[in-house]
Amino acid sequence: MAADGKLYFAAKNTGRVLTCDVQGNIAQYQISGQTMANPMKVLCAADGTIYVLVRGSGAGKGQVLKVKDNAVLHTWNLTHLLYEYMCFNADKTKIFLFPNTSGDIQMIDLTDNSIKRVAGT
Repeated sequence: MAADGKLYFAAKNTGRVLTCDVQGNIAQYQISGQTMANPMKVLCAADGTIYVLVRGSGAGKGQVLKVKDNAVLHTWNLTHLLYEYMCFNADKTKIFLFPNTSGDIQMIDLTDNSIKRVAGT
């Protein structure tokens, strides 16, 4: 659940991020200037920022979008197409990304916006 009291989730094959409020109302969360083929996961930070894992399509690689107030603040490009899962570390200063088949685990350091491979070849 996010700071605004809403649950944010990826509507995988629709290309949308949705929200659900405490009354159970579901709405699309618009991300300005962004078209997503296949959002996979959404993480919510305490400051209202959300992080959206987007699976690549065709020859395109996956991405993670840092979004606040409907605007993309930063984009990280991933090394493979099929990333399936992401999670914060305990203090929410890092995000770990796990692929479907490649074994190529990535880590985003939110303190400096860097990304690096931490496992896999």
